[in-house]
Amino acid sequence: MCKTPSLLGRLLQRHSRPPHDFEQALQLLHMDTRSANWSQSFQPLMPPDDEAVGEQQMQLIILEKQKSRFLAEYLRAQVDKKLPAMPLTDAFKHTLTASWERAFWYTRAYSHITHAFALRLWIHKLRQ
Repeated sequence: MCKTPSLLGRLLQRHSRPPHDFEQALQLLHMDTRSANWSQSFQPLMPPDDEAVGEQQMQLIILEKQKSRFLAEYLRAQVDKKLPAMPLTDAFKHTLTASWERAFWYTRAYSHITHAFALRLWIHKLRQ
């Protein structure tokens, strides 16, 4: 779940909140590269002079988001499957179910946010 708000491993969030505009998103991407995907971190994002690299990065971003959505959906399904047999109170079961449901929707929302940002960045770089 920690990798959900990321773009090629670079954080695209602050305090679990999405950026409020394009400029803040750019700033966030360059603030902390410690967790960046090292094979990509030394390349500029969507370089205007190399369309092939931009296309490759877009594919990697799509795969990164598919992976996080798959994991979130898988974990939510596992909770739904295994929770009924666990000796927990109904209130605690409800809390766990609600938590994983929110994590699933958070992952989906960030997937859309990241995709939209990446498309805008790519278009922005191609116009340069």
